[in-house]
Amino acid sequence: MWNKKLSQMVALVAALLVGACADFSALNVHIAPSGPAFVATYLYYGNSLFDGGDSRKEAAIATDKEALLPGAKATFKNYSSYYHGINGVIVDFRELPRDASAAATLTAGDFEFLVGNSESLSAWIAPPAPSEFNVLEERDNISRVVISWEDDSIQNRWLRVKIKANANTGLSEDVVFYWGNAVGDSGNDPLAAVADANDHTPINEITYDASIENRYDYARVQSTAAWSWHIVDCMVSLRDSNPTADSCEGVLTMNNLDNLNLITAPAANATVDDYPDGA
Repeated sequence: MWNKKLSQMVALVAALLVGACADFSALNVHIAPSGPAFVATYLYYGNSLFDGGDSRKEAAIATDKEALLPGAKATFKNYSSYYHGINGVIVDFRELPRDASAAATLTAGDFEFLVGNSESLSAWIAPPAPSEFNVLEERDNISRVVISWEDDSIQNRWLRVKIKANANTGLSEDVVFYWGNAVGDSGNDPLAAVADANDHTPINEITYDASIENRYDYARVQSTAAWSWHIVDCMVSLRDSNPTADSCEGVLTMNNLDNLNLITAPAANATVDDYPDGA
């Protein structure tokens, strides 16, 4: 009850301050005074040690990451270093439209997904279709949508998510945001998202009780020891086409070895006239 009242208070204050719509990008929150609205988006680490039995994926949310918004310059807070790449995105809606049986009518077709690594959408393509698309039961007037992809299918690139304005979303205009991934990069260089020897866990940072925000836990197994070192070494070896004596099989599966570009995100109204299927 308190959460619902707090949400109503925040929405009221937002409406008074900025009128019809307030965009709190630093919090990943977009609030409208009433009616259907996009509320928030989160990245989550699917199939990690943090990803338990909770369908809402609360414990697996990358709490230190924020979606990259159109026109903004990418930084470490906008991309993960997870070795499985981008395999989970959450979107929260308020007052999601429902049919006569009170079931949400939203489907994956109400979203558009693209992957790329440049500031022009002309080179972006469609990723594999989501492996799961779940609209969860409404809680405190918020409907959570959990979208999952197969492990390792979106690595070292940006995922562009567009939520279409239509009868199923209830939105009056499209919502666009981006999530990125750079396997094995600790964010040590603000100008480049590249995994190299400098991304090995420093001796004084080795822990077996890492939080979900630990920048060196590339496997999200709550450890920054040997596993993280192996991931960096394998990433470098595979990228340089110089495999190490120790096989990377079972450590790292890579479908894309490019370095992630720290782009200025394409505009929300940018389009691609024709792009092929598949990543």
